[in-house]
Amino acid sequence: MDLSPQPGGARALLEANLPADAVGLAWLGQAGFVVRAGGQRLLIDPYLSDHLGRKYAGKEFPHIRLMPPPVDAGALRDLDLAPVMK
Repeated sequence: MDLSPQPGGARALLEANLPADAVGLAWLGQAGFVVRAGGQRLLIDPYLSDHLGRKYAGKEFPHIRLMPPPVDAGALRDLDLAPVMK
């Protein structure tokens, strides 16, 4: 299997026109990933909001994102599966 890094991260992978036999993987941050394989689009445990930042704002130990979400959750379309861990 050949590995070839591609620029653009998760957003570019979601928009890419991949060959049918290609597999693509991009990190979303935390434990989240985008997977493209066999024409399917899969998100694994995406954390794309700032829910925890709002929940813990003003607390002794606030949650502060280290980087913004790599994709806008509202722009995600045509996903085949998006399992979320609780």
